[in-house]
Amino acid sequence: MQHRLQVETNLEDLAAVLSWFNGHCQPQLSRQTLIQCQTILAEGFTNAVRHAHRDKSMHTPIELEVSILADQIELRIWDCGPEFDLEQRIQTSPRQTQTEATGGRGIQLIAGLADSYSYRRTGSRNCLQITKATAVA
Repeated sequence: MQHRLQVETNLEDLAAVLSWFNGHCQPQLSRQTLIQCQTILAEGFTNAVRHAHRDKSMHTPIELEVSILADQIELRIWDCGPEFDLEQRIQTSPRQTQTEATGGRGIQLIAGLADSYSYRRTGSRNCLQITKATAVA
C-alpha cells in the first residue's frame, strides 16, 4: 500500500508529517521499527527544509511517500534542491558529533538506521529513498 503527502518547506510541518506517517504505519510496525522510521523521516524532512530548500520559497513543495510491503517499508522524500553526492556526504560527515552540535548527525542517523538507502536526481528534483525491514507489531 502506498501513501503520499505534500507539504511546504516549513519545519513547523514536521508534526503533521509524523502524524500522517503514524496514521498509516503505526498499526503495522513494531514499536522499534516505528521509532526508527519516525527518526529517519524526521531527519530526511528537516534536511530537505534546512539544506536542499535553504534558498527556496517556503511554498516550495516537499513530497513524501510511504510504501508498505510484506516485509519492508520504503520511505521516499522528494525535494527541489540542488543535486549533491549522497555517498560523499556520508563519507565526509563526522562519525562522532559533539552532543552540543546543532547539526551534522542527520545523514549519519539515516544511514545507520536504514537497511538500504539511495539517492537519485529526476528532472529538477531529488529523491532520497530509504528501505527498512519490518517486524509485525
